[in-house]
Amino acid sequence: MDIKIEAQGHPNQTKLIEYYDKRLSKKYGQYPFIKTLKVKVDIENKTDTKVAINMAVEKGGKLYASHSDSNENRALEEVIRKTNVQLEKYKQKHYSHSTDK
Repeated sequence: MDIKIEAQGHPNQTKLIEYYDKRLSKKYGQYPFIKTLKVKVDIENKTDTKVAINMAVEKGGKLYASHSDSNENRALEEVIRKTNVQLEKYKQKHYSHSTDK
């Protein structure tokens, strides 16, 4: 899985990139069908941070989620939660092998 993190204008880019890379690798590294994970971190209105995840998965799928919050960690956790919901639906649709017919 290829992780790309964009955080232009963030006051602590190096630590942010290291933390996000470690956190997202641990969270999503177990899924071999995730091809790329792009994260964009924007400071909005000088008070809120917007975190967006754009995930490319096998079979041509793309998952996207974003969240803004005054606390950057809450924004990250919420966007991960939103992504997880979509990821579970993707897994059920493409990888669950139902024996009911």
